[in-house]
Amino acid sequence: MADIFRGLAKEETELLFSLGRPVRCHPGQIVFQAGDLSGEMFVILQGSLIELAPSNRMEADVSAVYLCGDVVGETPFVAAGVHKRSVIAMEESGLLGLSTEALHDLALTVPRLAAKVFRNLAGIVATRFQHQIES
Repeated sequence: MADIFRGLAKEETELLFSLGRPVRCHPGQIVFQAGDLSGEMFVILQGSLIELAPSNRMEADVSAVYLCGDVVGETPFVAAGVHKRSVIAMEESGLLGLSTEALHDLALTVPRLAAKVFRNLAGIVATRFQHQIES
């Protein structure tokens, strides 16, 4: 189970799924590119993605691999910023896109669930920053 769903009851998880948008990606398909504005983060439900960091060479460097259960695009999503790196599907992948509007609506309609989701999201972002600091 993805960290974003940690501590959620089955009904809460189903509600969160209903607010998201399913995304199918084929191998090599771009999920988002560096420089894109962020209005959506993605939970990997199936498959895997790679993150490409800009490089001084002609090709980009793989900076991370994301697997089923991981969340991508969360940092610019939270900070209302732009993506610093591109993310591409490595294989057939299924994602759940969660938009800022969907989570805003959740906060207005089911604030207790929204609080759980935002707490989980804060943990994901903190863990990601900790790994960046350590590497």
